[in-house]
Amino acid sequence: MRSINPKISLRSTFLGLSSFQLLAMFRRGMFYTYLSLYMAIFLHLDPIIVTLYATLPMIMSVVFQNFVWGPLSDKFQRRRTMIILGEVLAGFGTILVWFV
Repeated sequence: MRSINPKISLRSTFLGLSSFQLLAMFRRGMFYTYLSLYMAIFLHLDPIIVTLYATLPMIMSVVFQNFVWGPLSDKFQRRRTMIILGEVLAGFGTILVWFV
């Protein structure tokens, strides 16, 4: 399969997207792990509440990706911009949670 832009190889595109996805998964993994521990150990919350706080955002992420962000990126034909914007906003949200 040939690349659309001859200056950019498919290999470099794949490596760029893979590294971006890896960093996104690391951010999510660290956030939910430490959030769950904090809520269970320091806030003494019930395990069911802790599980809901860790699970509901992931479910909502899937719902919004399929029914909000996907149609928006298709409508405006800005898929890469929407992905980057979503991850940047999520990163800022994570930093905000750590400082609040």
